[in-house]
Amino acid sequence: METPLPDVHWADRDGRWTYIAGQLLPVYNNLMKNRPELWRATLAAPVSVRITEQRMIARLPDMLRSMTSILAITVN
Repeated sequence: METPLPDVHWADRDGRWTYIAGQLLPVYNNLMKNRPELWRATLAAPVSVRITEQRMIARLPDMLRSMTSILAITVN
């Protein structure tokens, strides 16, 4: 399982802005253009709610479901 964490040190200004301009902004613009209803709903939600929804404990059931969907047990 891979976690898509950015390979950037947030204190490094150049690296941070390269990541923002090259990774975050294109996704934001794509969402705004192609899924405006989701874009509006996301921006309307308070930051504290969005953070809580993205915590690992809140996402654990989905992560476990994803991991077990590709799990294969072989008995010899």
